[in-house]
Amino acid sequence: MKHSEIIRIFSSEFKRELTINQVAKLIKKSYAFTNAAVHQLIGEGILKRRIIGSSILCSLDIANEKTIALLVYNSINRANDFLHSIGEEKRKLILDFVEKSEEICPSSIYLDSEITVVTDNKLHKLQLKGFRINTISRKEFESKARKINYRNMVVIKNHEEFWRMLARTVWFSE
Repeated sequence: MKHSEIIRIFSSEFKRELTINQVAKLIKKSYAFTNAAVHQLIGEGILKRRIIGSSILCSLDIANEKTIALLVYNSINRANDFLHSIGEEKRKLILDFVEKSEEICPSSIYLDSEITVVTDNKLHKLQLKGFRINTISRKEFESKARKINYRNMVVIKNHEEFWRMLARTVWFSE
């Protein structure tokens, strides 16, 4: 899907502005193909544009519901790819952990160098063999949101909640 590739490059650096030519190079598609796709995304309000001279700078418009939907779609696909790449044993451990964590603390879960559970319920110590678990509150997540490296992160659970938390903290907090 041509839109998901474009959204993916903007989702790792939220305030990032790119020209159509830069986008084309990053997704390894022709300028003509990218230009048409970017203009469609601009027309749908998913990307914002800013004209500088003869160049159009594009960035995500996180206030648009379609943008959130595409971020969620990409996030789910990335999680599925990740879970299929780590082997059956680790995948089963993570999926069992996600299921058990739902019972005690509905939350958003993401991975980078460790598993992080974003929840306001700290009554339970969560453990998973072979993984470091970090439990943080929504407030802590919001304070760290600008410093998280999203390029290497995989959301495992509650994708929409995760992207909406980021929208509130990163995009709208200026």
